[in-house]
Amino acid sequence: MFAFLFCSVLFLSHQFIILIILKRNKFIILNVYFTIFLWQIANIVSSGIQPLHNLSVLRFIEQKVGAGESVLWTQQQIERGFTAIENLIQLKDCAGKYATGDEVQLADVFLAPQIYAAIERTKIDMSNYPTLARLHAEYMAHPAFQAALPGNQPDAPPST
Repeated sequence: MFAFLFCSVLFLSHQFIILIILKRNKFIILNVYFTIFLWQIANIVSSGIQPLHNLSVLRFIEQKVGAGESVLWTQQQIERGFTAIENLIQLKDCAGKYATGDEVQLADVFLAPQIYAAIERTKIDMSNYPTLARLHAEYMAHPAFQAALPGNQPDAPPST
C-alpha cells in the first residue's frame, strides 16, 4: 500500500510541476520534454546496451550459453536497444548533426562508445540503423570522440 501511495504522490507531484511550468512559460516545458528525451536515450543505453559490453558480463553469458551462442545472444540484445533508439529518434524527428540536434548532448555521450563497441566487438550490422550509422560517422569525425577511442588511451595495449 505504501509503495503505491508513494508512486502516486510522486506521479502527481511531477504532473503538478509540469502544469505550473506550462502555465507560466511554454518554452521551459519544451526544455523539460527535451531533457526527458535525452534521459530516455541515455537510459536505454545504460541499462540495455552498455552492460553487454562489459567483459565480465560477456564471460558470464559465455559460461551460461556457450561461446558460439553468447555472441548471437549479445548481438540480439544490443540490436533490440538500437532498434528502440533508432525508432525513438525518428519518431521525435529531432536528429540533426547529432542524435538530438546540431550540438553534442547527453544522448550522444552515451551513444558514441556503445555504437563503436557494437561495431568493433560484436560486429553489429549498422545498415539496419541508418540514423545510428550516420551518427557514428559524425562521432568518429569529432575530435573529442576520437580522443576517447579505446586505442587512444594511455593504457591501451599496442596494436598488432
